[in-house]
Amino acid sequence: MQFGLGLTDLVKRPTDSAADVRGDEFAAGRQLLADKITRVQPLIVCFNGLTGYQQFFQEYTQPGRQARRLHGAKVFVLPSTSARNAAYSRDVVLGYFRDLCALRDTLRHNGRRQEG
Repeated sequence: MQFGLGLTDLVKRPTDSAADVRGDEFAAGRQLLADKITRVQPLIVCFNGLTGYQQFFQEYTQPGRQARRLHGAKVFVLPSTSARNAAYSRDVVLGYFRDLCALRDTLRHNGRRQEG
């Protein structure tokens, strides 16, 4: 993998908005995603948008690197890249992507599971 990235979804069906996803779908997705993370053991789990993080962990947060870990992986939250998300400017979103890239590069350089 050239970029060292993998993508998945918390809920595997297309919707116009996260508001269209039912609670039981999020609950089922939480378990499937946790199982996948345990199996794959990524360096970082990145949520594209606050809703995915909030539905997975059942708590609110702000974008950026999170204090928690998920099955050993560091957790990062990007502002949603959806065109409907007007809460963050393009430059702010790009800044979060740069922060994520820097975290990935640091982890690759320092070793897979090193704290920090």
